[in-house]
Amino acid sequence: MRVKLGRPESRRRPRTKVRWPVTVEVGNRVLHGETLDVSQSGVKVRLAERLPDATRARLHIVPTQGCPIDAQAVVWRMDAEGPVFLFLKKAPAVLLGGADEAAPAPRVVTILVVDDDQNVGAFAVDALGSAGYLVLSTHDPVEALRMVKDRDIDLLLVDVIMPLMDGRELARRIVALRPTTKVLLMSGFEVSGLRETGWPFVAKPFGVTELIERVEACTTSKRRPSVFGAPRRDTR
Repeated sequence: MRVKLGRPESRRRPRTKVRWPVTVEVGNRVLHGETLDVSQSGVKVRLAERLPDATRARLHIVPTQGCPIDAQAVVWRMDAEGPVFLFLKKAPAVLLGGADEAAPAPRVVTILVVDDDQNVGAFAVDALGSAGYLVLSTHDPVEALRMVKDRDIDLLLVDVIMPLMDGRELARRIVALRPTTKVLLMSGFEVSGLRETGWPFVAKPFGVTELIERVEACTTSKRRPSVFGAPRRDTR
């Protein structure tokens, strides 16, 4: 499985240099460090242990004044002093001196790429990761099903024709597990019945710009109904 986290939004946000104790919970591990600086979108932490990019963690920060802060975050990058975290939901208001100064941080959109052609999968991971998405990737549909049981996925980018499972069948199963997940199909062949699924489609080979435009269209608009989605209830 490949994971890549792209850059946060390019617009610079004010950062405040502070030295506050922080506890980092990663799975069953508890690590201790201190903050170096904070902003509306994230926090830099001095930590002895290195953490892989895209590691999710719960931060417990103790400011010199006010109440302790709990925040969900993900590792954007590591530098010489420690990890730089991006907040997954919104910046705790007290980090920057009050609720009026803090604004919601950009939400990290999670995309799962499933393609038996690992070259295509690697291309999609790099392209979407560079555009600022958190990207997971696998060539195995069975592994993809295991992955979505443990975490929410905003968008499934899936190849239609795969040896172990048809991409439409995989999409149907994932949507059944995670009804809010959007789907973008892809294929290098002419496949009948794609329009009937109600899911958008991108033809291979595609370039970086086309892929990102299709993904943005999927993740910023309401999900189109799909004949493979959950059945409608009869309200009559």
